[in-house]
Amino acid sequence: MKSTACFAAALSLVGSAVPASANEVAWRFYSAQDYPLSEWYSNLFADAKKDNMNEWWLFNKDTQQLRSNSNQRECLDAYPKDGKYWVHTWACDGANPNQRWHVDMANHRIQHATHPNVCLDADPTAPQHQAQVWECHSHDVNKNQYWSVVQEIGHLQRKDLLLTTTKTER
Repeated sequence: MKSTACFAAALSLVGSAVPASANEVAWRFYSAQDYPLSEWYSNLFADAKKDNMNEWWLFNKDTQQLRSNSNQRECLDAYPKDGKYWVHTWACDGANPNQRWHVDMANHRIQHATHPNVCLDADPTAPQHQAQVWECHSHDVNKNQYWSVVQEIGHLQRKDLLLTTTKTER
């Protein structure tokens, strides 16, 4: 227990992405091609691993929001436009139904909790490696909707050094 208290004290000194409450968990999502889902200026990508804060997400079990760890004021947001659904990050609002997600670890899927049959999708042939949302399909039909989850147990970051303890659900 003493080492846990020391670790927590160290995190409070240097800052961290450790969840703000017991209702949050820190996750990193990997596509079928083993690319992490990352946020960059409100856009979403599934691209080569960079081991930075852009690749971590905080899931709030109460609000079902996935908050970007690199920009903690923004959440994963799927919205309808022109008869299709689009995805980006947007200012977090617990009352916004566009920001509710179901992370189905058993089926390796990130499905929207409000919009019916909408799943997070990473097309490896997309030139910019941008993530998107698409109609949900089984993995034998669409491997682009397969996501494995790495849960952060704890981490310590100072400048360019990042030390992370994780648990993988693959």
